[in-house]
Amino acid sequence: MWLCSGNHNDSNPRSSTARASSTGVMPRSPESSEMPIRAVAAMLETVTSGTPPDEAEQQSSKGDDMHLADIGRYWAANRPDDVGLRFEGRDYRWDEVDRRTDELATGLAALGVEAGDRVGLLMGNRPEWCEVAMAALKLDAIVVPMNVRFTASEVAYIADDADCRVVVSEEAVAGSLSGLGDRRIVLADERDEHHVAGGRTHHRPGSGGDAPAFICYTSGTTGDPKGAILTHASWNAGSQGWAQAMALGPTDRVLLPFPLAFTGGLAVWLFTYWAGGCVVLEQAFDPARGLELIESERITGLFAVPVIYQSMIDHPNWTDTDLS
Repeated sequence: MWLCSGNHNDSNPRSSTARASSTGVMPRSPESSEMPIRAVAAMLETVTSGTPPDEAEQQSSKGDDMHLADIGRYWAANRPDDVGLRFEGRDYRWDEVDRRTDELATGLAALGVEAGDRVGLLMGNRPEWCEVAMAALKLDAIVVPMNVRFTASEVAYIADDADCRVVVSEEAVAGSLSGLGDRRIVLADERDEHHVAGGRTHHRPGSGGDAPAFICYTSGTTGDPKGAILTHASWNAGSQGWAQAMALGPTDRVLLPFPLAFTGGLAVWLFTYWAGGCVVLEQAFDPARGLELIESERITGLFAVPVIYQSMIDHPNWTDTDLS
């Protein structure tokens, strides 16, 4: 299992880790995929096949206009029965995720969400977070993650500043929605009402690349929160770098107990999604629970800050946990 710290300074992220799983070559099925998806396959193939760096760089340029939604479509077409997400004992296969996000995207479009619109996300870690984000991206909309610890006034400020067309939230944080006025609110527990059976959504040809995918806001500790625009291309570059550095691929199972609304948690999800691995999603971090999952779920990777690792090392179950 590999462990990576948020402030790790070693130029080789794997130098002080032990990895228990190997990554196989990504299967190719060009006839079932569109060109942007085949470009992703070429990029991932450079990671797993040992292609010389100069050739890898040349091949990676094919994915400059990659759209994040194409990644999920690729995995659904080529590894449909593999699990891309696991939450509280339930598996979400790639073909299921692709179908559900298509249906939800069709439902969001019926609510008036169009390309370029902002979709706010105010909820804790749950599969619906990932589904709504990917459904919005399939419409070429822009996802605006919101911290569940924000007050009602802070949520209202971000929704106004980003000009969110709709905010998707949950009952647990309903009190933070009071300042949104007549802005459209959809509760995650009611999301099935907005799924359109058989719906199929395609992003606009040529979209992706430098187009915005997410607007992530700062905490606003010393002033108003400020939105940082993160593009499809930036996530593509970051994901490719992490996949190559960590040899991350479809056989991996990455534990994610940190908020998806934070860029760190969002990055772990998208990097693993890009590489076709399985994210084992948790609502929050607990050292005992983390150790239990590492063993029972055969976790192959964890990205965290040092204090998280120390809390697990200090736990009484540390010495008896199988980390292989």
